[in-house]
Amino acid sequence: MAVLWRVTVKKKYGTVASGMWIELLFQNNSQIPMQEDIRNALNAKYGKNTLNGTIPKEFLEIVKL
Repeated sequence: MAVLWRVTVKKKYGTVASGMWIELLFQNNSQIPMQEDIRNALNAKYGKNTLNGTIPKEFLEIVKL
């Protein structure tokens, strides 16, 4: 069963602005978004160099939809 996750940036972190968000769809319902998934999706949506490293989880709100 596929699961949709919404990841929202709660607090500005480097070049990542508060309020930026992405949605990630996983085929496995036990899989959660990892840093690499979040980075790739943010860069795809907002531009190639939006996030080069990792963003601490306390800056993110990760919700299963």
